[in-house]
Amino acid sequence: MPKFIINKLVRDNYLNIYQEAGQSVIYKKLSGLALRKALLCKFREETTEYHKAPTADNRLEELADMQEVLDSLAAIDGFSDKDIRKIQEQKRREKGSFSQGIFVQEMELKDSDPWVEYYRNSTEEYEEL
Repeated sequence: MPKFIINKLVRDNYLNIYQEAGQSVIYKKLSGLALRKALLCKFREETTEYHKAPTADNRLEELADMQEVLDSLAAIDGFSDKDIRKIQEQKRREKGSFSQGIFVQEMELKDSDPWVEYYRNSTEEYEEL
């Protein structure tokens, strides 16, 4: 019988689904930091699937999966939807949303700007020209 290493977080009901399909699994239950790390990996997986989704219906499904992961991350930290929406609205008022699609390609700063140090310390993300 073929055996595969899976090493990924799955939805809670999958153990029953696997059993009903006659599949045998070895698993462990994660919590704390290990669960948070697995959820972040799952989020990356779901965003990749969203990017590859061929139809609007498929993208909607992937967005629902991403929201499920976000809800689980929030629950780990004890945050409610209300908590998240409050901060989301505050940031939207102060900084705006992403609806206009503004994409900054380059930025030139004064030497005295405190952001210079931030960008220089984040070389993996920001290349200095």
